[in-house]
Amino acid sequence: EGADVVEGPNKFFLVWALSGAFWWSFWPLHLIQLFSAVIELASPIILNLFLKELETEPFDVGSGALYLGILVTLTLTSTFINTHFNFLVAKLKIRTKGALIAQLYRKILA
Repeated sequence: EGADVVEGPNKFFLVWALSGAFWWSFWPLHLIQLFSAVIELASPIILNLFLKELETEPFDVGSGALYLGILVTLTLTSTFINTHFNFLVAKLKIRTKGALIAQLYRKILA
């Protein structure tokens, strides 16, 4: 016999239900991750500017320190954003697992 295979519009009902329930929790996480990726892409550009400044003959300590300060700030910001993103994803996984278990128990007891 086996389980019934659902065809048609109800085929992905669970995916749509989870997406509808956790829409506002899930999609802003991608914006946080996008912001982190932009920061990580900017870091090599700032490093390149610092190295070019380092290679110039009259080395300007002020601009070199500025580039290093920006690089450290970008790295720390990216680290904090990634840590916060991982925390929010773990929290969302717990909420999703709890919702699925509750629905499963509700179906079993009904």
